[in-house]
Order: sequence, then C-alpha cells, then structure tokens
Amino acid sequence: GAGPEALFGEGEERDGEAARLRAAVGKLDERERRIVRARHLAARPRTLACLGAELNLSRERVRQIEARAMGKLRRMLKAA
Repeated sequence: GAGPEALFGEGEERDGEAARLRAAVGKLDERERRIVRARHLAARPRTLACLGAELNLSRERVRQIEARAMGKLRRMLKAA
C-alpha cells in the first residue's frame, strides 16, 4: 500500500484543490455564487424551479446563470 507520505501528499493536493475552488466561487457575483452553492455544493441540491421561485426568476434564467457561472469557474480553475 501507499506510505503515509504519499497519503499525506494526496490529502494536501485535495486541500489545495478545495481552496482553489473556494477562491474561484468567491469571485462569482452574489447571485451566481448562491446558485452554484445551492445546485452543486449543498448536501441536498436544489432544483432550478425552487431557486427560480426564491430568486423571482424563471427556471430557464436560473439555468442560464448557472451555466455562465460554471463556465467562469472552469476558466478560473484552468488558469490557476
């Protein structure tokens, strides 16, 4: 099996990725951040319809904002 050094290195790498993801999510605007957290980072992900009702937006508009935010996150994480 892998030695403790290898396991620690993997844990450190995961911590680094989590920190980069948190930093990238922090750069999104408030509405994008709220949607991404509710849809992808919550223990119980919310539906587009549920978020739409909360934000007074259509389900489709929430989906568009989510897609734009996910694209921004991908670009930020690729650049990091």
